[in-house]
Amino acid sequence: MRRRRKKRKRNRKRKKKKKKKKKKKKKKKKKKKKKKKKKKKKKKKEEKEEKEEKEQKEQKEEEEKKEEEKEEKKYTN
Repeated sequence: MRRRRKKRKRNRKRKKKKKKKKKKKKKKKKKKKKKKKKKKKKKKKEEKEEKEEKEQKEQKEEEEKKEEEKEEKKYTN
């Protein structure tokens, strides 16, 4: 008896697809936002300081004016 060769079964066995690993996205945007916030805070602080300085200057000027007026009144009287 002759031995028969096994027929190759085609398309029966499918190759397994390799799963691609998903890359994690870096959170760059959030970092940028934080930096912006810091900048805003710095700006606000600077503005506050400037305002305070202006107010102090104004107060000093007012006080000086008052003193000058007092002195003038003394001399006129």
